[in-house]
Amino acid sequence: YNSNVRVERVPQAGVMASLGVNLEGTLAISSRQEFNFVALVNQRTPLSGPGKSERLLSVAPNSVLRFQVWVRSLRLTPFLKYSRQLDPVVSPVVSSTRILDQAAFTKGLQADLPLSYGGVQLIGVHDRRSQKGDAALAQTSWTKSAGVRGILNLSAAHTLMADFVMARTRYIGGPSAREKGRSVSVSDEWRIAEQKTLTAVLGY
Repeated sequence: YNSNVRVERVPQAGVMASLGVNLEGTLAISSRQEFNFVALVNQRTPLSGPGKSERLLSVAPNSVLRFQVWVRSLRLTPFLKYSRQLDPVVSPVVSSTRILDQAAFTKGLQADLPLSYGGVQLIGVHDRRSQKGDAALAQTSWTKSAGVRGILNLSAAHTLMADFVMARTRYIGGPSAREKGRSVSVSDEWRIAEQKTLTAVLGY
């Protein structure tokens, strides 16, 4: 169910039928090195609301490729991500149904250093996102971000985490040409059962 509140001046609700196939694979090169691949292809069809009249199909493939390698006690994880989504939207400018083509390609490196009290995690990401369709919605952005996370294990079931992230984005199209951002957050995580975790987050 989609309220479409973000893409229409007067929200026109709709119902989407979705069917997908998920593929996950891991190749162990050694006891401490492995490739991991995840792929998802999802197809959505509007049953009512925007897009129904044109019998549109939405295809959303997503994939992630990771390589994990250890350098002594430091775990390095380079990764690549790709996602694309074709969705019917109602443009608030032209008031007619259009296909919105959104694609993202991300490459990054994550470093994890386990310590006796918890650990430190560093991550650097370069992300390219493009949005095509109606001229008023078209935009391309490049984002470079870097972050650090400190992890403190208070007990086997209780963990505190602190995050700091800085990002810089450059746009072609859209409301601005460049943008900078920073975020800080603290998380309090409790494992209350084998498959259940309770997390409280405070951030800015």
